[in-house]
Amino acid sequence: ILGLAGAYLLRAVAEAGVFPSRFVFTIGTLYAVAWLLWAARAPVERRLTTTLYSLTSVLILSPLLWEATLRFHMITAGHASVILVAFTLIGLVVSWKKDSLIVATISTLGGLVTAGALLIATDDVLPFTFVLLAIAAAVEACACLNHWLGERWLAAVVANLSVLFATWLVTNPRGLPEVYAPIPVGALFAAQMTLLAIYLFSVIVRTLLRGLAFTNFETGQCALAFVIGVGGALRLSAEYAHITPALGGFALICGATCYAISFVVLERRGSHGRNFYTYSTFGILLVLVGCRILLADDAAGIVWSVLAVACIGAGGLWARLTLEIHGSIYLVLALALSGAFHQAAGFLLAGDLWRNSAHAAIWSGAAVAGACYLLAVRSAPSVGGGWNFRA
Repeated sequence: ILGLAGAYLLRAVAEAGVFPSRFVFTIGTLYAVAWLLWAARAPVERRLTTTLYSLTSVLILSPLLWEATLRFHMITAGHASVILVAFTLIGLVVSWKKDSLIVATISTLGGLVTAGALLIATDDVLPFTFVLLAIAAAVEACACLNHWLGERWLAAVVANLSVLFATWLVTNPRGLPEVYAPIPVGALFAAQMTLLAIYLFSVIVRTLLRGLAFTNFETGQCALAFVIGVGGALRLSAEYAHITPALGGFALICGATCYAISFVVLERRGSHGRNFYTYSTFGILLVLVGCRILLADDAAGIVWSVLAVACIGAGGLWARLTLEIHGSIYLVLALALSGAFHQAAGFLLAGDLWRNSAHAAIWSGAAVAGACYLLAVRSAPSVGGGWNFRA
């Protein structure tokens, strides 16, 4: 109560004009940070004291920024965003020595909630979107060092929603509402790619450099970041066509990298656990997405046919069951695009004859299916020999 009383005293001084408003605002901001520092200095066993001091700090700073930005127009949205990022980083840094989860959680939560509220209230989306991305990046950096893993989902959810909201404002059929500050397409694209980069980098550090296993959060958030980042960027491609091939190429590079990590890096380590299957699954999904972005149906069917033969052949040669399963998936999708499934169904169920004039894609699909069948038969174990497949 005394801490909040001090904040109200500063507010009264500002309204009375005793000192310049900006000077009083600076003192108020430092006053809020001081309570955060006191919270971090409290003994570890005094959890209630730490909680109350941290809450006091947030309850001083959040209304201060709200009024300075919205009521008095003392600072811009950009200035408020910088202060919020600095406040959150200070909370994470000062809580590091004693590994104080309370200080880290409350300062991060205060930064996220205040930035989200100002994002909606100011109608200036972009600065606070980058605030939320910066906080998410800071939390992921801590997670890479195994600190405060429980906060990751909260920062990720808010960052996801902010980028989704900004993307919807720009790409919805009615366009950006007049009350909102302009959102440059280049800046929005940067926000989408930043979201994706944050979680890709975090996963690479934790799973490859530190050797930790994928968590459910990391698997789901990586998929969401890719959908929001790449999917949102594709919606921008209606006006900027050059974005599409770049995104398709990026997806293919990421897919090839995931395959290399699975079958080269993790294979050499003798690891066939969760990381192996997660990376290989991301590999096939990214390759499929990249092909669909870049190629038409017929071209994609041809590429998937080649990949089917290559995966099934390599899986049989080196006894990799995962590659053979992926080859089967590529084959099924290639046959679906070629029309061979429809033709075969008509031949088997409706009594239609196989037409000699059928589209070339159908014949190529049938040929690829036959080739994959021969490769699978050749790699099958002899009777009584037993299966000896590795992942």
